[in-house]
Amino acid sequence: MDEVVVRHTFVQKISLNTVLFMIFVAFLSPNLIVGVQASSNGDLAIIGSNPDADDLIPAYTSSIFSVEIENLDSVQSPTRIVNWYVCEGVKLANTCINTATESGFIDISPLLPGENNTFFSGTEFYPNGFNSTLTILFQFDQFDFNPGNDMLSIQINSTREFTDLNVETGEDIISGLDETSIYQGNTILNKDTNYSLQYTGSANICASCQLNATIGWQIWNLNETTLYAEEYLNETNFPQFSFYRSYQQSLPTFSFPMDGIYNLKYGVFNSTGDPYSDLIESNNLNTIVITINTELDIQINSMYPSHNPIDSNYLYGENMLTGEISNEGNKTLFNLTITMTVNSNQNQQLDESICFIGELAPSQSISCLFDIMVQGNNLNLKLSAPTSLNNLMDIDPSNNEIIENTDVLISQINVYTIVENQKNWYTDNENITVNGFTNILAPGPIN
Repeated sequence: MDEVVVRHTFVQKISLNTVLFMIFVAFLSPNLIVGVQASSNGDLAIIGSNPDADDLIPAYTSSIFSVEIENLDSVQSPTRIVNWYVCEGVKLANTCINTATESGFIDISPLLPGENNTFFSGTEFYPNGFNSTLTILFQFDQFDFNPGNDMLSIQINSTREFTDLNVETGEDIISGLDETSIYQGNTILNKDTNYSLQYTGSANICASCQLNATIGWQIWNLNETTLYAEEYLNETNFPQFSFYRSYQQSLPTFSFPMDGIYNLKYGVFNSTGDPYSDLIESNNLNTIVITINTELDIQINSMYPSHNPIDSNYLYGENMLTGEISNEGNKTLFNLTITMTVNSNQNQQLDESICFIGELAPSQSISCLFDIMVQGNNLNLKLSAPTSLNNLMDIDPSNNEIIENTDVLISQINVYTIVENQKNWYTDNENITVNGFTNILAPGPIN
C-alpha cells in the first residue's frame, strides 16, 4: 500500500512541474507557443543573425539567412532545427508565423559546451521586388530548458535602391601576366616593374543610384602588421541593373621596389553614394600572396657547327656557329648581347662576332648565329653572356660561357655546271641554258 502512495505522489510532482514549466513559458513569451514541439534537452541560444536588425537587403536578389548559435549548457547539444519566417511589415511573433509569406529552416549541428557557430539556411529568400519593412522570426522547433533565448525576431528593410560591390575571392589576378616566370605553379613578379592588374567583381546597384568607389591595392607583410605601399583610383562606372552583374575592374598600375613574399590586398577600400554607399563591406576586398623575385640567370646551353651539329670541326664563313641561350632567371631580359670570340692556342684573339637579343622572357630559349671569319687548327671558340645586366648580378656566372677547342676549315668550292635540255647539236635560233653551282657551305663572296 505504501509503494502505491509513493508512486502516486511522484506522478503528482511530475505533473505539477510540467504545468509550472508551461505557465512559465506562457508568461515569459507567449509568442513561442505557436509552431513549437515538445521541449528539448540542453540550452542553445540564438545570439545573432544575418541579416541583422535594421539591415537592408536587395529587393530583386535572393538572400540566404543564417543564425549564430551558442551552447550555454555544460554538455554537448543534440541536433536541433531553427525555423525562420518572413512576413511583411512589423509583426509580433505569433502573427508573423500565422501570416508568413515565406518560411524555411536551418539545421543546427551539435555544439560542445561554450561553443558557438554560424549555421545557414539551405534555401534562399527572394523578396520579389518588395520595397518596405520585413519581420524575420528565427525560432527553434523545440523549446529547451531556457526558452527565453530560443527565438529572435528582427525587422529589416527590403529596398529597390540597394547598393553593393563584391570582389570575387579565390581569383589569381597575377596569373597569366606577360613576361613573368613560373615557380612551383606560382607566378613570379619582378621589382621595379609596372604591371597592369584587374580583378573580377559584381555590382548590385539600382539604375538611379550613384556610387563613387575608391579602388586600389595595398602591399603588406605576411602577417599584415606593416603596410609597405598603396595606390588608389576613383571609379563611378559600374553595372546598374538592380541585381548582381559581373564586371572587370582595372587596378592602379602595380610596382614595388623590393624582392620578397608579400600579401597583396585589393578591391574597394571606401565608397560614397546616393542614397547609399556600399552596404556590404565584408565582400569588398581580396588578399593573395605574391612573390617578387628579380634573380638574373643567363645560361649558354650549347654551341655547335651550323652545318652539322654533330661535326667535331667548324667551317669558315657566315652563320657557321650556332649558340643556344636561355633565360633561367625570373626577369625578362632586354637588349642582351652574346659574344663569340676565336682565340689561338696562345690566347690571342683572332675574331669576334656578336648576336643581339632584343627580348628574352623567363624560361625562354633562343638560337643565335655567329660568323667565323678565320681558319686554322687548334683554335679556342668561346661563347659568352654578360654576368651583370641593369645593376643585377647573375646568380650563376659559371654557366655564362662555353669554350671549345676545335679546327676551323674552309669548305671546298666544288664547282659544277648543268646544261638544261642537253643534246648533241642545236640550231642557231635556240637558247642554251647553263647553270653553275658551288658548295653551299663554301665561304663568300663566291658563295
